[in-house]
Amino acid sequence: MISLSRDSSSQSSLLFDAGIKAEKKIIRYAFNALRNEHDAEDVFQETMCILARRADEYDISRKVAPETWIIWIARGVISKHTRCKKSRKESIYSSDVENRIIDCRFPEPSERLEKKEEADILRKLIRNLPCKLGDLVNRYYGQGISLTTIAQEERVKLNTLSKRLISARAILREYLAA
Repeated sequence: MISLSRDSSSQSSLLFDAGIKAEKKIIRYAFNALRNEHDAEDVFQETMCILARRADEYDISRKVAPETWIIWIARGVISKHTRCKKSRKESIYSSDVENRIIDCRFPEPSERLEKKEEADILRKLIRNLPCKLGDLVNRYYGQGISLTTIAQEERVKLNTLSKRLISARAILREYLAA
């Protein structure tokens, strides 16, 4: 077990080292779930990126081993990859997707206007959400604050916030479908 100090820079470097040590385990775990070596490596890379961003959220007092916490993060990344894989019908490397990426980089003025109008509509819909849901959506998606941090600030269970976020997305889907 790796001991961690309260210093955030040393904590993040120790967590990073723990992530590197757990690389084979994470890749093996991801490969068993995804059945694709490249996806498994992507999961590891994304896990390490999330680990770098969220190192300050690791709580030493909970007595959870760093490796356990890192694998928990990897599990979430794997879950996201499986959801994306199910919804994706085309290969990432297809020319159609490549053209879309190029189009996204250099949108035409009319396309920029459409995206701005869509963003304005979405902002109005979020403002129409109940207060708690609208605030949660703005903080999570708009400001990029993690649910864990929001839960700690509001002294609410993480599960409660997850349910609120699911409710907000369902309401927004209904609004957009209408």
